[in-house]
Amino acid sequence: MSDYVNNLRLEEIGTGEKSGSWGTATNLNLTLIGEALGHGSELIANASAHTITIADGVLDEARALYLKCTGGGQACTVTLAPNTVSKVWMMQNDTSYTLTFKQGSGGGASVAIPAGKAKIIATDGGGSGAIVYDVLNTFAPVLADVTMTGTTIYNALNDGTTTLTSTVAELNILDGVTSTATELNILDGVTSTTAELNILDGVTSTAAELNILDGVTSTATELNLLDGVTSTTAELNILDGVTSTAAELNILDGVTSTTAELNILDGVTSTAAELNLVDGITAGTIAASKAVIVDSNKDITGYRNLTSTGTITAATNVTVSSDIRLKSNIETIDSALDKVKEMRGVYFDRHDDKATRAVGVIAQEMQEVMPEVVVTDDTEDKHLSVAYGNLVGVLIEAVKELSDKVEELEDR
Repeated sequence: MSDYVNNLRLEEIGTGEKSGSWGTATNLNLTLIGEALGHGSELIANASAHTITIADGVLDEARALYLKCTGGGQACTVTLAPNTVSKVWMMQNDTSYTLTFKQGSGGGASVAIPAGKAKIIATDGGGSGAIVYDVLNTFAPVLADVTMTGTTIYNALNDGTTTLTSTVAELNILDGVTSTATELNILDGVTSTTAELNILDGVTSTAAELNILDGVTSTATELNLLDGVTSTTAELNILDGVTSTAAELNILDGVTSTTAELNILDGVTSTAAELNLVDGITAGTIAASKAVIVDSNKDITGYRNLTSTGTITAATNVTVSSDIRLKSNIETIDSALDKVKEMRGVYFDRHDDKATRAVGVIAQEMQEVMPEVVVTDDTEDKHLSVAYGNLVGVLIEAVKELSDKVEELEDR
């Protein structure tokens, strides 16, 4: 007896059934497979709950890979049925309210999609306890050769340990600096406050002048003796043993610094060239020597690779340049359906995040089928990553090939 227990709810013909109509049933199944790789829409009820059910063995847009949800009128929990179907959807929420997608009737995980947004979700078909996965929620690829030519909006920058709290205005202070790594390392470990560092604002001292303070162990009381000196014997005796030249001592001529201000330089071994690196800072200046530039419009441009070991979340879209004016040697992907049939989608546990069940492909397997989407990083282990977004072109051509096959069968 025929049943529909598969993930696409196709009719599985029982032994000895469909005599004389087997071809019709098979053609319908092929049509439904094509539908499952295509685009569909679902009108969401103006209610707090709605169910999307993939119908058994008949055309149903709910079966589509890309499903656009319209209508609505309030926040709604959408149940994907039957709860035994394990399937991936590209779900677009075109309503004005958040839609929360679940599958089981129990406490299985759900995925919320805000109004106007889209997510790739997957159901595990686990029955009453079925789970809906946000497929890209924990997607953390290693990005290489990223060129940011437009405005990049970010919530926070984090190196995996520390989150950057500097404002754009604060980062613009470094705009135009030509410091080398060695020169900037002079500040490594400095605990000075903003007020303390502002003491150097406008200083025109030369390297020779600032080097006078190199190695000074004077106390606050001792240095205060130089404040407004007209100099008495007692005051000059403070300098007993000093080997400074007249030029060196003249650096302090007219200085009104407080003890707290002068203590900032205690132990500093900076050279003139190193301290001159902060001379002439102009907000909004772009210099080729910097790896990341934050200009006066708060635009960030990167000249090197961006590698993330965590999750990257964008407040809006993340896009890749695809203008035809940037391309050459353009060819339509051939035998796309055959390539898709050779691909394998898998569930897996990441070694660094065993608590989260993940969905995707294996990079080594993809090298055999579609090497163009596999990237090798620069680490010693040469880890592989997959440009998942680039697979869309293959899927598009595969659907078209499958559609042609279906039309050919229907015309017979």
